[in-house]
Amino acid sequence: MLAMDLPVRSTCAVALLLTTSCVLGPEPMLARSLREGTYCASPLPLRPGAFPTPDVASPTTHAVEVRGYTPRAIDTARWIGALDPLERLAEAEARGSPRAETADLRGQVNDVIAVAMLDVSSVVANIECEEGRANHVAAELRDAEERQTRRLTAYSLVLSAGTAIAGGVLAISEKNQTPAGVVGIGGGVAAGTFGVATLQVHRTTTFRHPRDILGQVWRGDAHSDFPESVWAYLSRPELTENRERSRRDYLVQGWKESGWLGDDAAHPAPGLVALHFGDGGTYDADGLTHRADMLSSVSEVANLMSHDLQYLASEAAYR
Repeated sequence: MLAMDLPVRSTCAVALLLTTSCVLGPEPMLARSLREGTYCASPLPLRPGAFPTPDVASPTTHAVEVRGYTPRAIDTARWIGALDPLERLAEAEARGSPRAETADLRGQVNDVIAVAMLDVSSVVANIECEEGRANHVAAELRDAEERQTRRLTAYSLVLSAGTAIAGGVLAISEKNQTPAGVVGIGGGVAAGTFGVATLQVHRTTTFRHPRDILGQVWRGDAHSDFPESVWAYLSRPELTENRERSRRDYLVQGWKESGWLGDDAAHPAPGLVALHFGDGGTYDADGLTHRADMLSSVSEVANLMSHDLQYLASEAAYR
């Protein structure tokens, strides 16, 4: 009877061992600043307000239209707060003002464009920092999972080989086959348990983002990490090709349809929404990768603003 209890005892011992993940796989070494992201977001305002903020309701003067500025350039000037100096430049050019005056007015337009360019660079830098730390932590978690899987696999192989040898020795030396059978069963159960455990390896860690860029895009209201010029580019439908949906709308829809917020695009999982668009929480490697992908999509769209700014600068320079 005592011998027959060996498989049960082996199973219980292995199960107890598997509950102590620190024994089978060390915890990933993650710096506190990496998990909390304290070094990513700047404590300083992204824009001190030296230039006017976007005013989509601002009317377009006759001078700008007569000078042949395209609607796209006019919209760009409006959302970065450069429409007023652009109108003065167009009026000066229309009446044949001296070169010094037009050069000064053109410089004022370029100053606003330059600040908008810096706005884009600042936002993208912040996003890329957040994306980078999410990818880094995800890589560390996957590395820990791989090390734990290799360790469990090694234990399974050693147990399988050991019990096979022990069973063979007992079968040769003992006329009674019961001890060899018990050893074989117990070892097989233990090795199988380790084998199955490799399929259950799943590491998580706490990952914080109190100033959440994704949450600001998701909700579409307060946007402390976006200068007004960049936020206008992302959130105003009139600045897109079809003038019906904003770039922010397309971003949010893309996140839903990519499965990063659950399998049902029409009804995102509340837990995932709270995790990604709140202050943070417990992430696994896949969740962090999805977060990095969402951040990457915001960065890519924000970077496209540079194309429109270059287009406006070209029109102001060569009109």
